[in-house]
Amino acid sequence: MPHLAVYGTLRDPDIIRTVLGRDPSPWARGTTQLPHWSSYYVEGAVYPGLKREPTAQLQLQLYQNIPMDCWEKLLTYEGAEYKQVGIKFRGVTYTLFVPSQRTPLSPSKWSLESFQAEHKTGFMMGLSGETLVRGA
Repeated sequence: MPHLAVYGTLRDPDIIRTVLGRDPSPWARGTTQLPHWSSYYVEGAVYPGLKREPTAQLQLQLYQNIPMDCWEKLLTYEGAEYKQVGIKFRGVTYTLFVPSQRTPLSPSKWSLESFQAEHKTGFMMGLSGETLVRGA
């Protein structure tokens, strides 16, 4: 079963639970930092993409052994805008969904806290009923 590292909207417990259709806590393996990367809003969206920055540290939530039915839901959620990249932490390879190089980023940094305060309610409404295609 695949392992997952998330840095964006899926770090929110309500959002990942809604996307997967069940509680992900049995697969949670803590957090880590990804050096030299930061998250910025995707242009015109409320979710993030990644940008390389020499002094940055990106917070990641780690999950192991995601069941395949949940993995399929993640693939739908991420959509074609994001590709899968393998990254290794503590000897385990995790999949990280990153935007394609063609995805334009805004100059505004993205944070989970500001997303939750400003955009989560509307974002969750978009998720209810049918899963919105949107990022990591």
